[in-house]
Order: sequence, then C-alpha cells, then structure tokens
Amino acid sequence: MPETRLHRTPLFDVAMIGHLECAADLDYFFSNSAMLADIRVAGYSDLLDLLRSCHDQYKIELDKYKADQVKNKDEKNKPKILPAFFLQGLPIPLRSLEEFQQLFPSLETLPANLKFISRLGGNYPWLPLAIADFFQAQVMQLPRRLWIIAVPQELGSAVFMTPDAAVAPASNAQLDTPLKSKSSAQQLDELLQRQPALLRVLDLPNLGLLCLPDFERLHIPPSLTHIPRLRIANPLPAFLPCSSNTDDGVSETSEVGTEEPDESVLFVLHLQRLLRLIARFRRDVNLLLAFPFDVNRNAEVPRHSLLAIEQLQEWQKNGDANLLRHVQLVFPYLQDARGNLSSPCALLAGQTLASATRHGEWRSIAGIALPTLKRIFPAVSLKLCAQLREAPGLAVLREENAGVQLDDERIPAPYVADQPSTNSGELARFMGGLQRALENLGLNLVFENQFAIDQSEILLRDFFTRLHALGALRGRRPEDAFSLQRQSDAEGQVVFEIELAPAIALDRIQVDLRSHQNNLQLEVRNG
Repeated sequence: MPETRLHRTPLFDVAMIGHLECAADLDYFFSNSAMLADIRVAGYSDLLDLLRSCHDQYKIELDKYKADQVKNKDEKNKPKILPAFFLQGLPIPLRSLEEFQQLFPSLETLPANLKFISRLGGNYPWLPLAIADFFQAQVMQLPRRLWIIAVPQELGSAVFMTPDAAVAPASNAQLDTPLKSKSSAQQLDELLQRQPALLRVLDLPNLGLLCLPDFERLHIPPSLTHIPRLRIANPLPAFLPCSSNTDDGVSETSEVGTEEPDESVLFVLHLQRLLRLIARFRRDVNLLLAFPFDVNRNAEVPRHSLLAIEQLQEWQKNGDANLLRHVQLVFPYLQDARGNLSSPCALLAGQTLASATRHGEWRSIAGIALPTLKRIFPAVSLKLCAQLREAPGLAVLREENAGVQLDDERIPAPYVADQPSTNSGELARFMGGLQRALENLGLNLVFENQFAIDQSEILLRDFFTRLHALGALRGRRPEDAFSLQRQSDAEGQVVFEIELAPAIALDRIQVDLRSHQNNLQLEVRNG
C-alpha cells in the first residue's frame, strides 16, 4: 500500500483544482495516516469526521443489502454512493503519484461517454494528467506536497469562481445548530456547497503555487480542432443524367460543434475575478495559467488569442494592473504521442518546486530542460516567442535540442514601472515566499518586553543576512542589501520597516546571433 514516508515540510505547497470523474478507494484513504494528519492540520477535521461517518453508514447499509440479496435478489434497495464518496470538494494532500493512483484505482477505466468540452481539449479530465506531470519533475529526496480538489464538470467555470462578497472559510468549519440536526450526509453535502473550492484552497497555510488545469480546458473554443476541416464549396444545382457519377471522393464534414458555450472570450474577465480574490486573501500565492487559443478557425493551426492579448494590454493601463503580478501566463500547451492536449503549468510547478528547494525561490527555471516526453502545441517560432515575451508578457515554452524548456519567466506586470526586468516570475515567487517566511517568523515572536523586541530585531537581521549570503539580495555587503529600522507608535506597538534590494539571479544567458539581409541581429534571452 503506497504511503510516502517523507513527511518534512516542503518549501511551499502546490494546489490544483480540476475535474476527476471517478470514485475513490475510501478504505485506503482512511488507512493513510499521513494523508489524514495533513488534512487535520490544514483545519478540515470536521469535514473528515463527517466523511468517515458517511462511509461507515454506507458500509453498514451495503452489508445489510448483501445479506438480504441472498434471499430475494432485489436490487431496488441497493445503497447509492453519495457524491461525497468521490471526495469532491475536500482538499486532498498527495506526496507521490503512487498515492494518487492508489486512492483512485478506477482512473484507467474512466467512462468513454464523458461529455466533450471541446474537440481540441477532448472528453477527458486534465487534472490526472497535471498530477502526473507535477510528480514527473520531483525527486524522492525532496519534500513535496500537492493539494488537489476535485470539482464537478457539469458546473462549468462557475465552480472555479467565487462571489465577490465571499468570506474566507474558518480554519475549523464549525457546524451551526440547524445543520447539526441533519444527517451526516446532508451536513457534509451542505458544508461542501457553502465553501467554494477556491477559498478552501487559499486557506491552506503553506500554499505557494496554484494551477487550474480544467479551468484552462473550459476556455478552449468548443469547435477548435488540431487541423482545420477542408471547406468545399457546394456545387450549383444542375440537371444531370441518371448515369452520372457525382462522387468525387471528397466529402464535406459537418461543422456542428459541442453543446458547451464558448467561454474563451471570457478568459480575461474570469482572470480578473480570480486575481482579485487572490490579492484579497493570499497575496503570497502565485497563479500559473495557460493562455487561451484564438476563436478564429481559419488559421492553419490553433494560435494564441488575439482578443485576450488586446484585453490584457488594456488592463495593463488601468489602476489595478498590479493584480497581474500574481499570475504567470504560459503558452503554448503540451501534447503527448497520442495527440492528447494537457496543461503546461503542472510541469512548470513541479520543476519550480524542485529548483526552489535546491537553489532558492529567486532562481529561474528558464533555459532548463523540462522532464517530459511531451511536445508543445502549437509550435512557436523565435520571432513569435520574442513578441509574446515582450507584449503582453507571456512565459513561452520552446523546443530546444529535442526537449522542452521555458524561454523566460515573465509576468504581465513589473514590480517597478521604470524597470522592465522586474516583471519576472522568480521575483514574484521570491516576494511571495518572503511574505510567508516573515509571517511564520512573526508567529514565533512575542513582543512582551524590551528583551523580546531586541531579540526580534536580531532574528530579522540574521534572516536577511542569510538571504544575502545565499544570493537572494544584491549588494557587496549586507548593509547594502537591506535596511531594517525599528519604530514605536503612540500605543507602544513596535513596527519594523524593511527595505530590500532583491537580486534577479542569472543561471544562464543565451545569445542568438542571426544574419538577416547582411545585418547581424543580436538577441539575449534569460537576461
């Protein structure tokens, strides 16, 4: 029975929300002590207890049904598996791919009649593919933890959204009096409906990166295909002899699309709602999201959305453009040998966690071969890669030396307006990690007397001095890298004002020399 024995706290957690249309093995779930301990520490003991109560009641009813079935062979009274037994809505921690495969053993036998969301996206959920890509980039010596929340596909993109007036869920969801009078199954179902999945994810204390693979699948135009259909002009009506052969060997296929609405045009609007919520509750969390395809089907192959680029450029001129610091938009997608499309963000999240654990969160993963056998779709030329990198600021995947690598870690909005180099994903990741580290440090400090205040200042200076020694801050001396000033207000509260000079580390500089019309062109990447 796979159960990961590596229980060290990872540098940061990664979370995914997506579709998972298969039942879970709850016997394995309740026997995995490490998984249950992580859920209880995250503050979901009440949900866990209700789920256990529902499972025990189901087993009692199932045993009773099996005993009665021997007598009357009647299947009318067979107990039904509740939606809760799919573990939908509950944050589940995974520390290995084997744990996921053991928890969902029927994953390989997904029903073939799943509803198509789009022809290009397929009729298969992207969450299992994203989980496999994430652990592909991990090594067993590194502590890692991936939280997943399965949401129903029939609710569409609304299940990924949260009302603007929503409040964060309590770390320990307390049941009110009317809810306690209901059965365990009803209590569990109502609790899962009350708390949106996104808020439940943002409530995880050590969260650093968030991926939404099936949210990206929902925003693929429904009728978009890998290769456009052949359009044949209909012949003019004419009277022909009965012996004429009108079959030319080429048939025109139907252009009937799926029943799903086209949500690709709403991508930027949905992104704004997501980033407002992240900035409101967890400013230290970064979102990895694949950039959508264009709705135009007349191109040779699917391309990036020109409408989304136009809307992003308008957004970058507004006052809330700083929200774009919390997202890294990635293009293009990944495609396996069978032609199945999947999200590129999970692979980047796994590689980012592995690199940050070894070398620090301020190190970029650009220019590093990613551990995957998949290929990018569609192909991106050097010219298009440079265009998307500069405007609107996408992180572009490219194929290099028969492998896949990230061209540059870009985010759509810089931290400093007059310094374009500050629109980097590693800087956003470093700032988020710094907020979590300072918050954890503050929780361990008690400001009770002058000695505690002096001790706090010493700990803070030691913390930033170590960051400077590791290369996270620039400057010849620690005094050049950070400034720490202590002030007291009228109420006696002590406030530390911190100023930093983050260093944007360069692991590799790639220089392309190309000759164009007898002129030598120079392009520096990862710079």
